[in-house]
Amino acid sequence: MHKLIAAFTLSFVICGSVYAQINGVEEAQRFRVSDNTVTSIESNFITSASAEQNLNPQVLQNRSNSQLDELGSRFGFIKSNSQLDELGSRFGFVKSSSQLDELGSRFGFIKSNSQLDELGSRFGFIKSSSQLDELGSRFGFIKSNSQLEELGSRFGFVKSSSQLDELGSRFGFIKSSSQLDELGSRFGFVKSSSQLDELGSRFGFIKSNSQLDELGSRFGFIKSSSQLDELGSRFGFIKSNSQLDELGSRFGFIK
Repeated sequence: MHKLIAAFTLSFVICGSVYAQINGVEEAQRFRVSDNTVTSIESNFITSASAEQNLNPQVLQNRSNSQLDELGSRFGFIKSNSQLDELGSRFGFVKSSSQLDELGSRFGFIKSNSQLDELGSRFGFIKSSSQLDELGSRFGFIKSNSQLEELGSRFGFVKSSSQLDELGSRFGFIKSSSQLDELGSRFGFVKSSSQLDELGSRFGFIKSNSQLDELGSRFGFIKSSSQLDELGSRFGFIKSNSQLDELGSRFGFIK
């Protein structure tokens, strides 16, 4: 009885596996393409190629001047002169002379002489002599002698002798003897003997004997014997024997 049941079970398993294998083979079947179908595929491919050829005009149209011109106004590049001129007024480059002149007044470069003159008055460079003269009075450079002399009185340089004399009294240099004498009394130098004598009484140097004697009584040197004797009694030196003897008794030396 057990053997019969085992044999039945084994036969059932074998039948099931064979049936499953048969089903798998049936589902794995491949369909072969007939000649007609291949021809249709080739025709489809040819149709696609023709469609690509039909797209070429659109591709070429993307490279057309009209679209390139339209793109230039948006992205700033173009090969159209009209658009290039229009772009120049917005981005500061152009090949049109009229626009270049108009740009110069805004960005400070120009090839027009009239505009260059007008720019010079604002930015301090110019090739016009009249404007250069006007600029000199504001920035301290000029090629006009009249303006140069007027500037000298303000900035301390000039080529006019009259103005140079006037400047000397303010800045301490001059080529005029009269002004040099007047400066000496203020700054302690002079080439005039009379002023030099007057300065000696203030600064301790003099070439006048009378003033030198007067200075000695104040600063302790003198070439006058009378003043030297008077000084000795104050500072402990003397050329008088009587005074020298008197000093010796006080300081312990004697001749």
